[in-house]
Amino acid sequence: MLPGILLTHLSLIKLIPEVEDLPGNVIKGFDEVFKFAYLEADSLEVQAAANNVVTACGKTPATFCPTAQQTCTSGQQALVTCAGDAPSATIQATKNRIVAAFAKSLAVVERVASDQYFGQPGLEDTAKQLDDITKEVENIPDGDQPCVAALPMFCEISNSANSIVDGMSMVTAEIDKFKDSDIVKQWDENKTYLTLLHCMPYFMVIAMLFFTLFWYRGGVCCCCRGGTKAGCGLILMAIFWLASFILYVVVLATGIALSVLQKDIEVPVLKGKPSLEQAIDHIEYQYPEFWKIVFEGLVDGLDQLYKASWFFNVVALIIVIYGFCECCCCPYRKKADPEPKQEEPPAPPPPKEEPPTELPSHTEI
Repeated sequence: MLPGILLTHLSLIKLIPEVEDLPGNVIKGFDEVFKFAYLEADSLEVQAAANNVVTACGKTPATFCPTAQQTCTSGQQALVTCAGDAPSATIQATKNRIVAAFAKSLAVVERVASDQYFGQPGLEDTAKQLDDITKEVENIPDGDQPCVAALPMFCEISNSANSIVDGMSMVTAEIDKFKDSDIVKQWDENKTYLTLLHCMPYFMVIAMLFFTLFWYRGGVCCCCRGGTKAGCGLILMAIFWLASFILYVVVLATGIALSVLQKDIEVPVLKGKPSLEQAIDHIEYQYPEFWKIVFEGLVDGLDQLYKASWFFNVVALIIVIYGFCECCCCPYRKKADPEPKQEEPPAPPPPKEEPPTELPSHTEI
């Protein structure tokens, strides 16, 4: 039993902290790995950079940009009005600022918001705005650019960044669905029961103490020849053995179900409700850093507990088989004392021989 006890404790020592930290790890994954914590600040940085170009071209971003597309593309007179007093603007520094903001966080947010499983409806507008900014940045040339061409481009970037900031409430609400999902809550609510699992192996230890007492007293049931009252301890042994066996069978059955039924278990918190197998494969290979922070330790701990349950169930079966054989065969029963031999009665004395009668002699006759 000792290896089984050790495996159980080691798996729970690894698993329990991961379960306790799961809500915080999910938050950390979305905020730090998926960069949603920096979305608003970096969107404001992009908007400020784009507004610098608009201001350099002599326009006020708040009033000019909402109608820039119509103002700058509606005839020759409109082009003159669009260009204003500043025929061109230096845009290289602005482009670098926008590219840096995307490298810091926005590119990752765009990818996650557009993901087939993470891209929930509340993130669709953010994904679209980030995609629009990306396309505009790709068209920005290096060096100076005429204001008549720069203004529509940078106003579009400014408008998209402003839309992202205005839609942060929707983004936050969508991210909170992941952070406060039923799966995360269930793990968090049941973490106390995981701590109690440290007691699992000791039901079997108690069972073996009763069996050891029975074995020490001769290993013969009280209803058998030469049995002792210690045989009644087998009832208590059976109770504790069954308790341990049932607990480990439940753990084992859960592990088998999660392994075999991955294709049939839905993950409703993700877009399209993919199966557990699809979700695991996608997150593990597409977002390995997120997987490492949120799920890797949890999965390792569950896997170790699953292996410990296999080991301990095999040990439990060996114990019960040995117990039955011991009870049936009674190899330690004391040998019965040999019955005393009955004494044979003494042989009767031989009959006495009478002396032969002397016959009369011939002379006498």
